[in-house]
Amino acid sequence: MIAIAALLLAGVVWTFARRGDSLPRDPRAARIEQYRREGNISALSGELDNADVEMARRAVQALGHLAKDAVKHVERALRDRRPRVREAAAAELGRLGDLNSAPLLAETVRNDKSANVRASAASALGRMYAHEQMEALLDAMGDSNTTVRRRAYAAYYRITGVGRDFRADDPLPKRRRAVQKLRKFWPTIKPYIIRYYQRKRKNRNL
Repeated sequence: MIAIAALLLAGVVWTFARRGDSLPRDPRAARIEQYRREGNISALSGELDNADVEMARRAVQALGHLAKDAVKHVERALRDRRPRVREAAAAELGRLGDLNSAPLLAETVRNDKSANVRASAASALGRMYAHEQMEALLDAMGDSNTTVRRRAYAAYYRITGVGRDFRADDPLPKRRRAVQKLRKFWPTIKPYIIRYYQRKRKNRNL
């Protein structure tokens, strides 16, 4: 029966592809997309409470494509009880790039129960060049999850442009030694990094 159902589904997909048509869209997803095109932040914010986690996640992603007026709503989604929604919220805060969200992302990197969410938050800090939250990234390089460690180091490298001998899948003693070196090195380069990003942000606002 499963094989027959799969063949029938494949036939439907092939028929639509042959006609050049799109597969029927979920009207709920279409509604969220319409809100995004309209820039309807209020409606999208309401969708964050959708019982369907996929629709709530889509609403978060739609908000991430809007102006910074959407930031507070995406921050609310970062406190959602559902990990997939929080993971999307962390990614979209990185896209929006509002540094006022960086402390919340740093808290998420340190404390969220989901490794996927912690990893997403680490990437977001790197994407927004949040050097002020470097300690959270250094702490995350000691995370129990390999992906979180890898994302945290990638964020460190993105912010500093400096690489050191850290590999997320190295044995624990070797990782600890590498992180200790990074911690000692950070105060040395921190003043230069701060000045660099201050100039960069100033020029962006001119």
